Amino acid sequence: MINLAFLARLNKRERLLFGAAAVVVGAALVVHLLIAPVAGRLMLLDERITTQTDLISKNVRIVAEKDRVKAAADAFQIYYANKASTQEEEVAYLLGEVDEMARSASLYIVDMKPLNTEEDAVSRKVSVDLNCEAQMEQILTFMHAVASAPHLLFVESINITPKEKDSTIAKCNMKISNIIFL
Repeated sequence: MINLAFLARLNKRERLLFGAAAVVVGAALVVHLLIAPVAGRLMLLDERITTQTDLISKNVRIVAEKDRVKAAADAFQIYYANKASTQEEEVAYLLGEVDEMARSASLYIVDMKPLNTEEDAVSRKVSVDLNCEAQMEQILTFMHAVASAPHLLFVESINITPKEKDSTIAKCNMKISNIIFL
């Protein structure tokens, strides 16, 4: 270590300066070897904690919105295909719905048959060809019922002709379709 004979040869002022220098060098070593690495590590951990706290806050907001989003998605569930339903079941459902709406509007159904089903990546269109007879008011009531249905039903095409000359009864041919999201 330090030779005591060296310190004994120094006068009082030099010993004081030597002691002060040793304290300063020792403090600098303590700061650079102990305090600086610990402080740097603490700053890094504080940054990580801040980042994780922000991420947790964001995730908590997302989880809190889950119920609201689920309720909103449930409102549109009727427009999506039931996983267990087949194309035949969807056609049968559409035929039943059209028949029920026609009866409630007092339409006389002459013929009703399913048409080809069209499908793309996100939806399926099921169509029915309907031939009926009724008064114009009843046909309009039926078309309004189709447009107001809870499912995505619509009249794709329509052809109305009088049944006989000077008759209030009209013959009607309609293509009614239902869009189902997959």
